[in-house]
This record gives sequence, structure tokens and C-alpha cells, in this order.
Amino acid sequence: MREKTLFLRWLLFTTLVLLGVVILHRMGIFAYIANADVTKLSFLIMLIFFATTLVCGHVAWRMGNSRPFPSDKKEYEGAKIAAAKEETDELALKIDGIWFNADICEYIGLGGTILGFLFLFVKGNILDLKLEDLKQLSQVIWSGSGTALLTTIVGLTSMVLLKIQAHALEIALRRKSRK
Repeated sequence: MREKTLFLRWLLFTTLVLLGVVILHRMGIFAYIANADVTKLSFLIMLIFFATTLVCGHVAWRMGNSRPFPSDKKEYEGAKIAAAKEETDELALKIDGIWFNADICEYIGLGGTILGFLFLFVKGNILDLKLEDLKQLSQVIWSGSGTALLTTIVGLTSMVLLKIQAHALEIALRRKSRK
């Protein structure tokens, strides 16, 4: 059971995230995001987050099922050492991909911020303002600032949650390779 600890911790983490998603859905947050984010980049960020979280689970499972990573050559012969080293390198590459995807979530969120404010300034022509246009202007301001704020929040939250997972996997890989 000890070798499954990492996967069980990932499963607990993912369950808590999914519980949060269900609560947010019941509060109507996803419908709110769908209406407020004109670029729909928030949903792209969420897709990247959930796909990368599944990769984290796969890596955690593989680390629990893999053979010990040898550091002592007396214990293993050449072929076993090479196979374990190859597996270590493969898992390290997957963890690097998780770090990369976390950064991508952040950058897409920041790009959504820029697009939201750009939408706000391009669509909200404030110079030729008439009294009857105030309602339309407030809708444009809301959609632009909503896009900017929501993509930033979703991007940063996804980045933090992915980096927590990547950090845990990286530490487990280092510990396992020292054994």
C-alpha cells in the first residue's frame, strides 16, 4: 500500500478539486463565465487543466507501479538499470510537461486579460457618447472587463493547482530515485 500513497494523495486532491467544481457549478459560476467571457479562453484553460490533471494521475499511478529505481549497481544488472533509468527519464519528461502546461494556463489567462481590455477599448468608443448609449456602453464595459478578470482568475487558479501537483510528483520522483 505504501507505493500507492502518491496516487492516493493525487486522488484525494482531484476529488477535492472536483467537489469544488460541483459546488461552483451549483452556484451557476460556469454559466456566468460562459456569458461574461466573450473569448471563451476560460474554458480552454479549464480543458488544459483537467487534461493535465489526468496526466498527473497517470504519472502518480506509474510511479506507484514502477520497479525501484536503482542507485546501487550491485543490486541490479545492466539491463535492469537501463530500464529503470529509462523509466525515470520518461516520468521526468512528463513532469516537465506538467510544469509547461501550468505556465501555459497562466499565459492564456494573461492573454485573455489583454484581449478583454482590448475588446473594452475597441468596442466601447467613449468619445461619441450619448445618453441613450450608456446602457450599451455598460454592456461593452462589462463584457470586456468580465473577460479580462475571469480569464485571469481561471488561468492563475489552474496554474497554481497544476504546480501543486507537479511539485508533489517531482519530489516523489526524486525520493524514489534516491532509494
